Amino acid sequence: MKNLPHVQLIYDFPIVRLFNALRQCVFETQGVGNCCLAWHARDRENRPGTPTLRPPGQRDPFLLKIGQRWALYSVGVDAHAHGQIVLTENARLGSPRGWSEPRVVIEDPSAVFDWGNLESPFVEYHKGFYYLFLTQTGPNEPAEYLRELVFRSINPRHFDWRPVARFSAHASEIVHEGPQTYLTSAGWTSVIGEKNRGLKLVPLSWCPSAQAPIS
Repeated sequence: MKNLPHVQLIYDFPIVRLFNALRQCVFETQGVGNCCLAWHARDRENRPGTPTLRPPGQRDPFLLKIGQRWALYSVGVDAHAHGQIVLTENARLGSPRGWSEPRVVIEDPSAVFDWGNLESPFVEYHKGFYYLFLTQTGPNEPAEYLRELVFRSINPRHFDWRPVARFSAHASEIVHEGPQTYLTSAGWTSVIGEKNRGLKLVPLSWCPSAQAPIS
C-alpha cells in the first residue's frame, strides 16, 4: 500500500463522483436489496441540491467512456432469478434525461437469487478486447462469495457466458500505478472473516497468447 498513496481504504460507501464545470453529480447506491442509483445535483458552492432523476439501473454502478458515449454498468435480474449485468448509455453526463433504457450485457444461465447473484461489474480494455470482471455469488458462503469471473469480448455491450478466468476474490477492480497493474478484492468482513478485512491488492499480469488475465 505504501507504493499506492492515492489508494484509500473506504468502508461501506460505494460511490463514484463525477465532476463538470457546473455541478457535481453523484451516483450512489441506496438501501439493501432494492438498491437504485440516485442522481444528485450540487451547485457551484457544493451545496446539496434536490435529487432530480434516477438513471436506469440498479446497484454496484461502474462508469466507462466508450468512444464519445458514457456507459453505466450495474446489477440486474430477470423474472426467473437469472442474475444479469445491465448497461445504460448517455452522450453527456450533464444530461440526466439522456440515459438509454437498460440492456443486458451478460446473464447467468443458472437461476440463483430473486434479487440477482451477479455483482460488482468492472470493465477493462486491453489490446483490442474488453474484459468484464464480475462476482458470481451463491448460497454457499464464503466460497461462493469469493468467486470472481472474467469474460472477454470485442463488444463492450455484449459478453457471452464463457469465462476466460476464475479466481477467489470479491468485487475485483484493476488499478494502474505506473508500469504495474494490480487486482483488488474486498467484501463484507462478516462473510470473508476478520483476517481478510479491508482491501487486498495483488500484482496482475496478462497471458500473452490468449490475452486472458492471470495473477
